[in-house]
Amino acid sequence: MSKLTIRFKLMLTYGLIVFCTLCLSAIGIITSMNSQSAANVAQIELEQRYGVIRSALDNLYDTEILINEISNGSKGFTSEVQAELNEKMKKLAADADGFKADRFPEQIGTIKERVNHFVRTYEKRWLPQISTGKDLPQVADIFREEMAPDFLVTASTIDDLIGLQVGSVAKQVEDLNDMTPIIINAVMAVITLLLCVYTAWSLPRYLISSIAKLRNESEIIASGDLSQNVKAHSQDELGDAFHAVEHMRSSWKDRVSEIIEVAHESIDNTHKIHEITQKVAEKSENAQSRAMTVAAASDEMVSTTSDIAKNCENAASVASESVEITRNGVKDVEFTINGMQDQVVKSKSDAERTQTLFEQSQKIGSIVQTIEDIASQTNLLALNAAIEAARAGNAGKGF
Repeated sequence: MSKLTIRFKLMLTYGLIVFCTLCLSAIGIITSMNSQSAANVAQIELEQRYGVIRSALDNLYDTEILINEISNGSKGFTSEVQAELNEKMKKLAADADGFKADRFPEQIGTIKERVNHFVRTYEKRWLPQISTGKDLPQVADIFREEMAPDFLVTASTIDDLIGLQVGSVAKQVEDLNDMTPIIINAVMAVITLLLCVYTAWSLPRYLISSIAKLRNESEIIASGDLSQNVKAHSQDELGDAFHAVEHMRSSWKDRVSEIIEVAHESIDNTHKIHEITQKVAEKSENAQSRAMTVAAASDEMVSTTSDIAKNCENAASVASESVEITRNGVKDVEFTINGMQDQVVKSKSDAERTQTLFEQSQKIGSIVQTIEDIASQTNLLALNAAIEAARAGNAGKGF
């Protein structure tokens, strides 16, 4: 069930409830229709078929009694009696032909066969013999031997048929009193009730617990703890929400890691720039010191080496400018360091300034190299001047 969506669960539950309700309605309708059908069958059996058969049986008994009385001589055979017999025979034949053999074909077939034989015997054997008015014992024999068996079989079969019809009606009435549809209705009602109770209890409980868990996970993420994974325990819409929260947590964790890594790199770059700036400053100070030494030596040799003095002055001036540039560069670097600590976003601008400092450092390096060359030449000139002064003797002491 955890793989089903909430919408599908609701539709399934409501579908089952609707199905059970339809089953209850269908069972009720079928039971009512069966009751109506049983009542109709009972009415047909009692009012129509039973009435016709009962009427035919009564007519058969009346006919048999009348023929028996005439055959025994206890009643005279007159034209009125003959007309009455003829009328009864026609009615008996019509009743037999009107019997429908759809439900009890064997009994109906026996009744029709015996009644037709009874009527034919009456018309072809008994009536011609009684009409002569002679030989009444033979008339009685015809009735006893040929007509009476047909009467007995017909009467017995009609009684059996009436019993079958009454049994059918009783069976229909018994079916009406059957408790099976009521039990089925009760079971379906209980199942529907249980489904409703289960849906009303389990679904809100599941939604509330899932939402509470999702809220707790969101509060943990909001507090800054991105180390705990958010796990989904279902694959429905709430499971999708848990997956979305987990995706958000993972994305935030990756972004925070990237920011921390960039900050560390920025700090490392700042330290490196600071070290480079210090080295540049040291080199600048060394250059300034060497320039001052050259300037002093140039001052001592100014009387004899005017050209060298001019070069030294130019070198000193260049060195001073270099020192000033270096100091400005140092200030810029310090300003850049302070700005980078405040805003990491300005790292690109600081890198460009650092590149400028690198270029200036390279220029300073070339200047320092020039100064070193001049210094070496100055030392060489001073050595030559000392040699010449030594050669001059006392005249060269002042020089």
